[in-house]
Amino acid sequence: MDITHLENPLINGEISPEHDFITEEQSVIDNFSYKNNIKKICFYHYHVNGDCWSTRLIVKHIIENTTHLNLEYYYNAPRSLGSHCEDLGIKPENFNKLNIPNRIKDTYGIKDTIYSDNTIFINVWIGYSENLCCLCLKNINNRYNDIINDINNNTNFNIKFIEKNNDNIVPFNYSFYNVTFLRKYMEEQKQTYKKIILIMNLSVTTTIKLNEINHDNYLHYFSSKYPEYLFITFNKIGNNNNNIISMNDINEENKIELPLSHYGINFSYLSTLCDKLICLSTGPGLYCLNEENKYIKNKVILIDSITCIAAKCINNEEFMCTHKYDYYFKRYYYSSNDDLILELENFINL
Repeated sequence: MDITHLENPLINGEISPEHDFITEEQSVIDNFSYKNNIKKICFYHYHVNGDCWSTRLIVKHIIENTTHLNLEYYYNAPRSLGSHCEDLGIKPENFNKLNIPNRIKDTYGIKDTIYSDNTIFINVWIGYSENLCCLCLKNINNRYNDIINDINNNTNFNIKFIEKNNDNIVPFNYSFYNVTFLRKYMEEQKQTYKKIILIMNLSVTTTIKLNEINHDNYLHYFSSKYPEYLFITFNKIGNNNNNIISMNDINEENKIELPLSHYGINFSYLSTLCDKLICLSTGPGLYCLNEENKYIKNKVILIDSITCIAAKCINNEEFMCTHKYDYYFKRYYYSSNDDLILELENFINL
């Protein structure tokens, strides 16, 4: 199985019927006290996989602070392959299961938390603006604490607020997922190759200019010039060089079948074991912003587009978020394939 991108296809431009939402006219919001009636919490947004990753903080915090109430937790994100929060307490069968009252027409708007029947629906999406961004994470805690305050005012939960200086990144708990075979594989490859370079060669939906990148071209060039390097790609490419292998090849070699939603998580785990990581400014790329990578200079290069609104709040620094978090994701703003090859060749040889 080859994965060209990590987005669920929409049906004729619409959200698929099984994941549709109740219209405002259909929804019924009861006017009664919710203090003793809440049985479920459903986190939701209308966006893609990366937005599940960037909102893990509020999911983790609320679940940890309400576990004693024996609630059921759900997650709805029709354009995502999964909640990417299974390790936090979202069961796979509880993904895209509930209908959301009051369908949001403006998908970029932040709406209030919805109380309906015995369920709280929490819109967790952050999005981009000059003052609010899931990369530099400015003011996210204030947004989430407003949600918590609203919940506390309408229930007896008494959820504590998120500390202002809390690290907003919530890495995956890899022990929860099927990744142990990858460590063994990487240990074996390090006996043969001087460097292992992990490549994110997938199409994206958020920064579409990055789809102009010809990954096959630079991978053919690098793999031929540097036979002592192993190149692991997210997607299989049309090249017969022995030092290029895809994630799917590794899975098949180890007789592993992964859910589509776990490909990005396994890619993130592989990033902790490689020497160099070439990733894109998209969800699975941000999955690699983990404890094993973010403080190491010259390990990760994040290919971005200057046209992306995210660039407005990064201050155009060489490394992402060093001014606040000391993260060292080297940023490169894509302009052409020729320039990209020069940049990446310099990077892999640092």
